Amino acid sequence: MRDPCEELIRKIAEAIPKVDDPTRFTAWQTLMGDRLTYGVAFPLSRISDLDERLSPAALLEKAFGSSEGSLIYRQGRQAISALQTSISVYREDLSNTRP
Repeated sequence: MRDPCEELIRKIAEAIPKVDDPTRFTAWQTLMGDRLTYGVAFPLSRISDLDERLSPAALLEKAFGSSEGSLIYRQGRQAISALQTSISVYREDLSNTRP
């Protein structure tokens, strides 16, 4: 059986095109150290994009229905022991590199 957190990430990826949501993300799993560490990055053009984005729970409910979407979210969320959110901004005027 798949790890519930990994299954949550897969189901969110499956839900995005199903509801025609413009959200895109990249996910990865740590290969060295704690192999149960997952990362997910959502690129933003504007910080205001956060206001328009569906939450993972709402996205799953919209794609799979209220009961199944809620179940997927609850099972995946229960498997997560720590959650960290950060926002990084590329500033060309402060960088030595070009995007």
